[in-house]
Amino acid sequence: MENLLTSLLSLFLFISCIFCDPFLGALDSNSDSCTESRSCGNHTINFPFYIQGLQQPYCGHQGIQISCNNINNGPPSLNLSGDIYVVHEISYQNQSLLVSNTALSDPTTGSCTPPLRNLSLPSSDLVLASYQRKVFFLYGCPHNLTANGGFHYGTSEDVVAAPFIGDWNSAESIKDVLRRGFLLNWISVNCNPCERNSTTGDHPPQIQARSSYAKAGRPSHTVQV
Repeated sequence: MENLLTSLLSLFLFISCIFCDPFLGALDSNSDSCTESRSCGNHTINFPFYIQGLQQPYCGHQGIQISCNNINNGPPSLNLSGDIYVVHEISYQNQSLLVSNTALSDPTTGSCTPPLRNLSLPSSDLVLASYQRKVFFLYGCPHNLTANGGFHYGTSEDVVAAPFIGDWNSAESIKDVLRRGFLLNWISVNCNPCERNSTTGDHPPQIQARSSYAKAGRPSHTVQV
């Protein structure tokens, strides 16, 4: 009887090990998929980002997944409320990334600035960095307004504020200025491998460029400093 119990116990332990090892291996594999750095274009992707389709959502913060086109060694991109933004730079030390709307690089629009929408961030962990300027576009203005007219926000149907980094050279077009991109900061709270970062301070005077689109679809611009 004792030999039978010993044999059954040995068999139970053997079966347990067979099913246990793959399970533990799967857990280790999932853990490694998050802690292991990934490459996308010329960038290294770490927490709080995760690469959509290659990593699980729990590897990063919700709403800031990276899309990667490694087939053409393309840069990473972010989907922010339906608009695609290319990621130019990532600084894990400063917890910031430089992005620009891919619509600004569309060759079919020529020198014209394509219709834009207000930036809407999908996650509270992602914020617009301080000390950046904005271009204001007024869409749906009456076609009889002149470029030097004293129009105001209420005249247009929609107002879009497009942020950009740096100063505005008078020789640059609005499209070139916006193509530079703008900075976003991410905030990681209570996370061991990350340092908490926040942005404070007042915004400097903004350069305001007002664009009134006539019925013909051609904008006229007034820039105020």
